[in-house]
Amino acid sequence: MLRRVLPALLAGTAALALSTPATAASAVSFQVLGEVPVPGGLTFDGATFGGLSGVDYDTASGTWRAISNDGSNHGPARFYDLNLGTTGTALQAKVSANSASSCVSGGQVDLLRADGTQYPPTASAGADTVAPEAIRYDPTTKNVFWANQGVNNSSLSVDPAVRESGATDGKIVTQLTVPTSQKSAGGVSGIRDGEGMSGFTFAPNGLLGVSTVAGPLVQDGPNPTATAGAYTRITGQSRLFGFAISWQYAYPLDALPLTDANGNGTNLVSDILSIDTTHYLVMETATAPGKGYSVRVYEVDDSSATSVRDVPALAGKTFTPVTKTLLLDMSTLNLQGGVANFSGLTWGPTLSNGDRSLVFVSDNGFNSQTPTQVLALDVHGI
Repeated sequence: MLRRVLPALLAGTAALALSTPATAASAVSFQVLGEVPVPGGLTFDGATFGGLSGVDYDTASGTWRAISNDGSNHGPARFYDLNLGTTGTALQAKVSANSASSCVSGGQVDLLRADGTQYPPTASAGADTVAPEAIRYDPTTKNVFWANQGVNNSSLSVDPAVRESGATDGKIVTQLTVPTSQKSAGGVSGIRDGEGMSGFTFAPNGLLGVSTVAGPLVQDGPNPTATAGAYTRITGQSRLFGFAISWQYAYPLDALPLTDANGNGTNLVSDILSIDTTHYLVMETATAPGKGYSVRVYEVDDSSATSVRDVPALAGKTFTPVTKTLLLDMSTLNLQGGVANFSGLTWGPTLSNGDRSLVFVSDNGFNSQTPTQVLALDVHGI
């Protein structure tokens, strides 16, 4: 169901993982257009605003959508229509004004099950447990596709998946085929719990859907450490064949850029965004206790990668992963709000200088003391 979000919202060949980042590309540059911090702890219609894990912009309608990773614990599972402008000039004006009321006012759509009911809270959801992640609008079907992270532990197995839902009523339409290697199996194989489906994008021609897993599958090897990276997977699914799985490539995660005194930290793929049919932007978001966040954006090229679609476990196997080139380390932007837990990115409208805009949203973890950050950049060279 679509509900208005008023400004009142604001009153309430490789078998060895990489250990160092790839070399930066010098031809691409970034300039901050503006930042908007949306205060934590604000509510609309009884639901807490926050936990944004994905964002998308529909050029045809000028609609911005951001999905919350709320598993119906702070309100119904949902996504928002944001108000960030339909031209590059409007976007720049809004984010430069730093006005949360201007940017957040829009609409809210509840994600619904096939019977039209809301997903239940995590504690009682069982097989209906949801943890929404990335979101993309599909102009072909006029629906939204969104990633459900999945659950995989000894108590509960819920497969990660990309689901299609109505863009205005939120009712589920279908679910894409889940790669066998990623299926949850009591924590023994498949996604790591808390590191499941994290990103989704359409190739520019709309004929290919591409999804990411946040971290390495259980059977693919350990998580990154301070001295060694790890491999996760990127999956391509063809619309021409009912979104059958066309290929799957290994993606090399960086070693941990942040660790505490005991070497603890995480580094995960948080989203993916297409450039063309073989090139993508992939965002890695890392954190460590007491160390804040590290966010890096890479250009990924899959043209020379070998498919691992039919490889059950990567550990000990020989394959050619995708190549990646570092485009942006957010620590170099000197952001007013600092480097936040950025979890979603999308292309925005073309700017007046002909450059592309790139917009990020952060996940504040529903912490009332932590703002949700909306960041817009001018990208030159892509």
